[in-house]
Amino acid sequence: MEKQSSSWIRGSCIGRGCFGTVSKAVSKIDGGVFAVKSVDLATCLPSQSESLENEIAILRSLRAHPHIVRFLGDDMSNERTTSFRNLHLEYLPEGDVATNVGKIVEEETLRRYVWCLVSALGHVHANGVVHCDVKSKNVLVANGGTSVKLADFGSAMELEKPTVEISPRGSPLWMAPEVVRRVPRTGRLNKNV
Repeated sequence: MEKQSSSWIRGSCIGRGCFGTVSKAVSKIDGGVFAVKSVDLATCLPSQSESLENEIAILRSLRAHPHIVRFLGDDMSNERTTSFRNLHLEYLPEGDVATNVGKIVEEETLRRYVWCLVSALGHVHANGVVHCDVKSKNVLVANGGTSVKLADFGSAMELEKPTVEISPRGSPLWMAPEVVRRVPRTGRLNKNV
């Protein structure tokens, strides 16, 4: 762990994404453990910084839900000679569904996980937000493996915000073909697809 000028200490890296690094962190005030997603302000691309700001805004706007990773706050930190923009989230030590896939062997567990995910997506959609990047790496195992929580809202978007053009969002390998090709879905099956 390295020393820094904020009210928390950055620990080991627990994940890397398209636009940031996730580390374990400890509060200097109460010793609480949480996760911190960060981008290096000097080296990140504008899109990486925008994704983190988008995630912060989306999570701040959503009411708490038992199956969505809990937003704890955000800040800027100066660590040695580097400045970071940070998003603070609840720490879920069990990891994501992708790394736990071999442990999910019972149908009952799978059904419970699907119910949790559908519940989270229902809450998100009811609040006018679309996640845009649902995949096993963005579903975190919680409560000793009895439930899951939806995470990583960096690609999410609010439906009510006026935009000139909605560009594809999310992980390309997990996108529907019509999203990648930017072809609007008409509701009819297209036999040429």
